[in-house]
Amino acid sequence: MTDFATMRRKGIGGSDVAAIAGLNPWKTPLAVWREKVLGERVEENAAMRWGTKLEPLVLASYAEQENAQLTQPGPVFRDEWRMANVDALAQIGDDRRVVEAKTARSDRGWGAPGSDDVPDHYACQGQWYLDVMDLDRVDFAVLVAGSDFRVYSQRRIHKVCDHLRSLADRFWNYHVAKEIPPDPVSVAEANDLWRKSTGRNVVLPDDVQAAIIHREQWRAEIKEIEQAIESAELKIKSALQDAEIGLDETGRTLVTWKTQVARRFDSARFKASHASLYEEYCNQTESRVLRIK
Repeated sequence: MTDFATMRRKGIGGSDVAAIAGLNPWKTPLAVWREKVLGERVEENAAMRWGTKLEPLVLASYAEQENAQLTQPGPVFRDEWRMANVDALAQIGDDRRVVEAKTARSDRGWGAPGSDDVPDHYACQGQWYLDVMDLDRVDFAVLVAGSDFRVYSQRRIHKVCDHLRSLADRFWNYHVAKEIPPDPVSVAEANDLWRKSTGRNVVLPDDVQAAIIHREQWRAEIKEIEQAIESAELKIKSALQDAEIGLDETGRTLVTWKTQVARRFDSARFKASHASLYEEYCNQTESRVLRIK
């Protein structure tokens, strides 16, 4: 039986399209590409695990509050690769809706209960599902901070659906089908994507040459700021000397300099005492170093 992780490789889903649009705070376009092309799987964290555990409770609360009959259809495909794996479909009288169950630590990004004001990445997800399922309304059932249950509702916005479909179409047919990775959005992603060099030369365009100059200018400014910070810190510590707390004239605490005990692994001493064991557990790493000439 095909598991859902394998199924996800076969199409673009709601959380994928939010990432492709640059609106998913936890996933980048390159991460989506790695999942689809390389088969990399997202490691489940505690928030994801508890969200899954609480989903039935959130859906049950929604059904009770909205007097809705719920069904869970499983993954639905349209046009071969457009995929929707909705949490539930609700039947309320003659009205059929997509229902998404969410949990949130706080109400940050969520508007007034009952409104259509939801975080952008969830809005993308909802609009994508409406487009794939050809429905007109999505409800978001949200449990905030473990005790605040809310329902938000959005209508289908055809212009948004068209735009998301266009973004996803290019991503699937250019990046996934041709196995061409999208541009990285961070230095960490660039380091991971281009781990090894080939020894070839490339002529850099004008904007990249300008970026080299700006990088060095900004690094020089950062160095000046760091030196200024160190000078200020030296002044503060020289005034405190062996005192623990610094006050103003009214007795208000401005700064503390307290002794803290920390345990650190002394790798040099361990290597000297247990050389063979150190070598056994020592991993060799390889990385590329950027140097401005």
